Amino acid sequence: GTAVGPAGTAYDLTASLVESAPPGRTIRAVSFQVLSVAERTELDVVGPRVLAMARSYGRMWGGKRLKGADLEARLAFVEDNAGRLPGGGDLYAWSADQKRTEDGLKDLWVGALEELGGLGYAIAGLGGALDNATRARTKAAIYAATAALADAVPVDVADMYSAEAYLNLADSFKAQRGEGFATHPKLSFGDRTHQWDFAEQIGLACAEVAPEAAAEALQGDSAAIGFF
Repeated sequence: GTAVGPAGTAYDLTASLVESAPPGRTIRAVSFQVLSVAERTELDVVGPRVLAMARSYGRMWGGKRLKGADLEARLAFVEDNAGRLPGGGDLYAWSADQKRTEDGLKDLWVGALEELGGLGYAIAGLGGALDNATRARTKAAIYAATAALADAVPVDVADMYSAEAYLNLADSFKAQRGEGFATHPKLSFGDRTHQWDFAEQIGLACAEVAPEAAAEALQGDSAAIGFF
């Protein structure tokens, strides 16, 4: 969000790796002495290539082709259920303890991702061009569904225990981000080391809406902020 000078302007930059819990301790810092402003941003250069790849590779939308009446049904479901997707089933309603102990976590998680991928397929126009109103609804559904799913899935240890149980948990790594997924008892070793199985289905949806979402988020749009 910081403005920079014209192309060729040079800056010094320091990048730091900071511990998240407890916050504040710098683990390592690297200084770049000459950082020059380029004519185009990296996103401007790489973004179209990523988008072209995502549109051509079915795994980037989970193989879910939503269009016509099927798309309308999904949009209505998301709108009527606070961003929830039908593929996620009980995952949205599980307690923190259930997210650690119930079977079927992967199937529900991936099921929701595939539904979200289908919205990406639709907004990319792969099932046919959308009129302006339907495109706006589809983008809003992607924002809401992404935020709702991110709130529902267990990524950190704190996502998998009640507040009291987490406080009493004797685990020196429990505050590390992603530790819940990395050690989840209901996910196999293969699942925990192949994280793309839990992400690639929304590649197209994210690539399609991210530029608009970034611009809207900078303007304070709460739905766009929730998407990120």
